[in-house]
Amino acid sequence: MKDYIVEIANALQQGKDVIFYTVGSGTFENIRELKMRFGLLPTAVCDGDTKKQGRTYKGLEGMSVLSPQEALKAFSDGIFYITSLDYKYQIIGYLTEECGIEPERILNYVPVEKIKSCSFLQKALIYDLDGSMRFCWRNPCPSVLSENRLNTKKLLNLRNDLIAAIKEGKNPSHEACTECPQIGEEFYPKLPQSWSVNYFCQSVCNYKCSYCTLTHIEKLEYGAGRHTLGEMIQACKQEEMLSDSYSVILSTAGEPLLHPKRKEFYDAFDGAELVINTNGSVYDSDLAELMEHEKVLLLISVDAGTPETYAQTKGVDRYAFDKIRKNLLRYAEASVGIVALKYLFVPGVNDNRKDVDGFIQFCEDVEAMFVVISVDYFSMGNITGHVQDAIHYLSTELSEQNILCVPYTAWETAEYNNIIRKLVK
Repeated sequence: MKDYIVEIANALQQGKDVIFYTVGSGTFENIRELKMRFGLLPTAVCDGDTKKQGRTYKGLEGMSVLSPQEALKAFSDGIFYITSLDYKYQIIGYLTEECGIEPERILNYVPVEKIKSCSFLQKALIYDLDGSMRFCWRNPCPSVLSENRLNTKKLLNLRNDLIAAIKEGKNPSHEACTECPQIGEEFYPKLPQSWSVNYFCQSVCNYKCSYCTLTHIEKLEYGAGRHTLGEMIQACKQEEMLSDSYSVILSTAGEPLLHPKRKEFYDAFDGAELVINTNGSVYDSDLAELMEHEKVLLLISVDAGTPETYAQTKGVDRYAFDKIRKNLLRYAEASVGIVALKYLFVPGVNDNRKDVDGFIQFCEDVEAMFVVISVDYFSMGNITGHVQDAIHYLSTELSEQNILCVPYTAWETAEYNNIIRKLVK
């Protein structure tokens, strides 16, 4: 894994201007690590989203977000570091093709080309409990089953064949890819490499969330794939399947911080960012220690602003609401890793002003700098005007508090994505 923080620090110490491009969790983490290790900050932060420009978000150390044009004008010889993994290649294409920036001025530059391709094939890599490796959550999906050995070479060939077919305008060999909505023209790296790794590590769960899609499972058990996370990452690196910056996402059907092998996951982590989806009910000292020096995004789905509604949506007692508040305050003390909150709207349950206002106060209490907004999976086809008003209100109020608010748009329908993107500031 390339240590870009050292390169950024060297450039700043030499008197060069370094501009972080995009505002997101990666930006906050990189700023915190740069400050923790070297006592330095980037020269500026810019973003192409007009809604973000001019704002001073928590986590930006007082810097106001510039537009890319403002950054180019103010720092004519500045060096850009792209903090986003999802939009890295689009930004490289924009800076080099449209703005005429020399590749040498982009610290984490890689050659890109504008082609028709699938974003899942280009970015994702998923390892499931049964040993299968694939690229997306849609079923059926192209996959390769690994048994005693990880079959990464076969997976690499499958991905390259599918990408080549789409690029050349041919029908992909796998039927599920023929009408995939993720296929479109965009800037992608000339050498396809994944920058999002999902490792499935099933765990028991101490919650019974009302909106959980796995409520039909009576008892979850501990589990992990046939191969460890470390083995998977090493095998993929040998085939050069991973980008020099990638996120590792622990995907569970339960609570990952209850998994008996969670320390092994932390030790195997070797990416740019570790993403853990948790209910926040457990304070794990090993995780807290990791957050002191590694980029960890701890994403907690709170989904309420009062103890009563929290108990209703989460299937626990009302006192758990204050318990997670205390846990998150402790995690928020980390030097590098950040605490991010999620509010999943359940129509008729938590879409009222009292809960939304309570959640906003909760964000202030735990010093959250990043919030994700989504809607109950079973209600995505019926997002009423009332729910839309509640989403818009929460987004607006959080933005006024300089808390970055983003919509959850992964794996959902295009109609849902369009609605929630318009509502979230």
